[in-house]
Amino acid sequence: MAGTEPIKMLSGALILCVLNTLRVLLVRHAMRLALLVALLLPVAGAFAQTFPTFYVSVQTGNDTNDGTTPQQAWKTIQKAYDMAQPGIYAHVLPGVYNESIVSKVAGSDSRTWNSSNDGWIRIQGTSDGRGVVPNGSVIIRPPAGQPAFHLTHRWNSVANFLIEGGTNAVRITNTTGPYSIWQNTMRNQTADAIYIHTMDNSVGGAHSVNVYNCLIENAGGSGIWAERCIRLGIYTNNRIINPAGYGVYYGNSIHPTQDYMDMSGTTIRNAGLDGVRLDGNRISANIFRNRIEGSQGWAVNAVNNWGGVYVNIINNNRLGGVRNASVTNANRSLNVYHNTLHNNTGPAVLLDSATASITAVNNIYSSNTVGIRRAAGTLTARTSLFWQNTTDRDNVAVHTADRTGDPFYQNAAAMDFNLTSGSAAIDMGEVPPSWTNFDFRQSIRPWGSGTEVGAYEILAVRATPPYLQDFEGAVGNEWARANTVNVAGLSRASGAFAPTTPGDQSLVLNTIVGRYYRVFYDVIYFDDWRGFQTGFNHYFFIDRNQSRAHTGRMGQPWDAMDPWKGAELWGSNLGMGAANDQVAFQQWFDFIADDAVTVINFRSTGWSDGTASRSFAIDNVRVVDNIAPNNVFFGTPWTRRFRDLAMHRNFRVQSGDGPTVAGSIFTGDLNNDGVLDVVIGGSDRQTSPGATALIGEWLVSGQITQRRISLPARRGGALFDYDNDGDLDFYALFDSAGRAFFANNGAGTFSSMGNLGFTGPLNQEGAVAADLNRDGWCDILQFDNLIRGNTVALNTMTPTSGTTFTQTFNVTENIIPNSASDSGDGTFPASTELNNDGRLDFWYPLNGGTLFISDAQQGYVTSNRGIVALTGGSAGSVFADYNNDSWPDLLVCSRNGPVTLWRNPGLTGNFVEVAVASGISMSNTTSATFGDYDNDGDQDLYIVAASGRNQFFRNRGAANGFAFETLDEGVNVISNGGDASFVDMQWGGGYLELVVSSESGYPTRLFEQAFGTGDRLVVRLLGRGEYGTTRGGNGARIDLLSASGVFLQRRDLGMATGYGGQTPLQAHFGGINPNIDYIVRVTSGENRYETRIRPATTTTTVTTTIGSRTLQRTLTINEADFVPFVDIRRWREVGAEGQ
Repeated sequence: MAGTEPIKMLSGALILCVLNTLRVLLVRHAMRLALLVALLLPVAGAFAQTFPTFYVSVQTGNDTNDGTTPQQAWKTIQKAYDMAQPGIYAHVLPGVYNESIVSKVAGSDSRTWNSSNDGWIRIQGTSDGRGVVPNGSVIIRPPAGQPAFHLTHRWNSVANFLIEGGTNAVRITNTTGPYSIWQNTMRNQTADAIYIHTMDNSVGGAHSVNVYNCLIENAGGSGIWAERCIRLGIYTNNRIINPAGYGVYYGNSIHPTQDYMDMSGTTIRNAGLDGVRLDGNRISANIFRNRIEGSQGWAVNAVNNWGGVYVNIINNNRLGGVRNASVTNANRSLNVYHNTLHNNTGPAVLLDSATASITAVNNIYSSNTVGIRRAAGTLTARTSLFWQNTTDRDNVAVHTADRTGDPFYQNAAAMDFNLTSGSAAIDMGEVPPSWTNFDFRQSIRPWGSGTEVGAYEILAVRATPPYLQDFEGAVGNEWARANTVNVAGLSRASGAFAPTTPGDQSLVLNTIVGRYYRVFYDVIYFDDWRGFQTGFNHYFFIDRNQSRAHTGRMGQPWDAMDPWKGAELWGSNLGMGAANDQVAFQQWFDFIADDAVTVINFRSTGWSDGTASRSFAIDNVRVVDNIAPNNVFFGTPWTRRFRDLAMHRNFRVQSGDGPTVAGSIFTGDLNNDGVLDVVIGGSDRQTSPGATALIGEWLVSGQITQRRISLPARRGGALFDYDNDGDLDFYALFDSAGRAFFANNGAGTFSSMGNLGFTGPLNQEGAVAADLNRDGWCDILQFDNLIRGNTVALNTMTPTSGTTFTQTFNVTENIIPNSASDSGDGTFPASTELNNDGRLDFWYPLNGGTLFISDAQQGYVTSNRGIVALTGGSAGSVFADYNNDSWPDLLVCSRNGPVTLWRNPGLTGNFVEVAVASGISMSNTTSATFGDYDNDGDQDLYIVAASGRNQFFRNRGAANGFAFETLDEGVNVISNGGDASFVDMQWGGGYLELVVSSESGYPTRLFEQAFGTGDRLVVRLLGRGEYGTTRGGNGARIDLLSASGVFLQRRDLGMATGYGGQTPLQAHFGGINPNIDYIVRVTSGENRYETRIRPATTTTTVTTTIGSRTLQRTLTINEADFVPFVDIRRWREVGAEGQ
């Protein structure tokens, strides 16, 4: 068989078996789930959903194709619209499309608690992923006299196209909304680039048009023309350059009390008429954080409307800056706050209506012909800074807080109106209203002791990347807020920021224009920030200067476009409210600096109740720079490899409620699908008390199926196939004396079988599943000091009548030494095979610890072989060959002192304590686990602390004497005791997951790896059962050897370990070269057998009730193929002479 070659079987003392035909079933592991296409809602930063996906290619497509793959792409975009249904996503591939596209069907509004509208019709071009301008690879050039897109059906979006020519780039007529137009470049249209007319005739509903991240150049009419449009939003990095008409026209409203326009983060430059013309019938408008320059008319010309002009740069406009000429509007007031108005030929602010009013506060007027003019009406101006205007005030009263002085712009000639030291604008403003408490760069106002006037706050102290702030110490002035909060389990963070805390938090950075940056951060959500509880109104935002960097809705705060930007969602109280706190670790976003000063603003909005405990905090903010475009940062010092996705996988359970609750972890294939599942000891305080079997149905849904085991297994247990039927069963120790066996019914569901006759011992902590009498049936060993002391329960089939048998566990005290000096009130034992005789040996932490080592008389002798550990108190130990010399070493945890690591010298000699010399220094611990997380061939270490943070240690390998170094990697969390286990659950692309439980109320965690290098081999053993290895494989030793027989690595299956748990019932070997041969050796009892493999061709097919699965790099060894059962009825000894 390709890639495998059975070699030989080595006998023990007595050969009872004859080698039959050898075979190993090897099959390929299928690819994971079929590609699921996740697409943002057609708004910046919205949530990803999964939709039917189609493809369009003008170069290779054909409209007779089915469109479902790039190879079967349609040829025209119109075909995609002809076939559109709500929820469609059509990916338009590169090319030049000479067509005018007309919508044919509306999308739909399909809202759920944790998602937004997933019924949009999305027919979109490709983007370069960098924000404003698509890369130009998808070009639409409509025929002369026609628009590129004519949309007459709602819930449609236009995104990621370069549209050249045509009458309009997008034309929307005679329909209701919403529509979304985002991240397009539109050039050289002969009329208005975006034309909107008649958007519904009834009040209410989402009848909106939203424009994001678009570049509009050289329009023959206006950049955006909207009339009879209820709601118009122009947001985030739009640029409208050189339109012949208006930059934006909004007028001729339908509903006087409903129509409004919001414009923010937009640049309008060199408009042929006004930059913004507001000409509706009593409409409202908010013009916020925009740059309007070089218009031939007014920057903002308000006619018959009301609203505000806030935090804008208004520069070099021919007729003037802001004009209010409202006459017929019932509310004709206009607020003009925190603007910088410079070098406008006409008045910077003009009130031109006897029935209107303007309130102008905290503005800078510099180098204008007139600063403020009142031709008619009521104009109130306060805290104004004037500098070098021809006339500062015309018919406007002086206010006592007004000032004349140099604003000291950074470089006005280059249109950089940042303030510098000595500016007269510093601290002269009045306290800003809430809608202006962010400056032009999105930094918080006030920053420092007072508020600056104009569009900018001065940011004298800036952080220079690379930069890290963990908020454990003093918070520098590069941050707007100094307040921090102590978060249980996470130390200190910046916050908490609630609706009653204006401005939230901002960070100011020195940046280099054109350079790429990445910002990492953790965000903590306190107390009921969950969408299914509080509706759709809670949001978390991060803004970067004028750009929206991240949007999160409570209940789904992670960036769903990338599963590795997932949140860790906690179900426990972190000290800021009632419960339901959530932590999203190491989120990130990228940006290209467009300014020498960049402000990162963390904020929230959309509150309905104003409860202060419902708030957020941020932590571990890191900024790195000078990166290559689209660098994913995997494998760099800035990216932690692990992410806790327990909540996403339905893995979250409470495993403990006090120091006597172990939260022990057991891993094995509970439903025979080839993938490891997990059993975690439970808690009496759960809604349904009991241990929890967590069964990984990842090829079905990426989710865990939870199965409750009716007793909590608070003191450990064992996972093994006690009845040899091929299904792993569970033995639970649920209090100091109670125990029960749970039979696996075949698909990971369990039925209690009672104690099956095993009535002792008492005061129990932990158990060992091992075949102690070599009959192929797994027995139970427990160490104790009451009633029976050290006790073995032999798994026995007792005849009842005829061919009927009853399975019982009969107690014996004759196998394990049981004298007063050998037994006592210790804690959780550990097991391994120490002396190469195929029989398990044991470590019991009592009075410095005792080794129980098998002897030639089929019994055990006791020794410590030089080990003197700090024992006492509930803590675990673990055997592992961390230095790859084939001899298992011992790590002992202790609540009473430091961790000790005892290096095994070999078959004889004393163990040597090497913890500190090996780089391990940690005290007050409960458990540990070894595993090769980075697939480099060396086992790494994770230690669970009884209090404080758990610690991860990377094994530096043979070149460094197998010394360990401490790393973060995203797993150094607080669990307050409990257990841990490295597990290969096949989610991590060949990399180990890490399961961490708690004994004190913290949730279990499932840490998955996002990236890595190196390859691995997984070995599954199917024991023969009677007179062979137990069916579950407990007690077997798996060695990996080179093709020439040189020892490389060792793993032991189903050993007692840690905090009452068990090593996985599969072997995971890292550091594999998939293209060379290896030998895999199995040792169990007196049986030893080997097979030669080449991992690149090593796969195993496992057929289950849900179909056939292919597990890559997975070797299944069926012991029956190597050690067949032989029923010997008669035999005789043969002498040396053959007589």
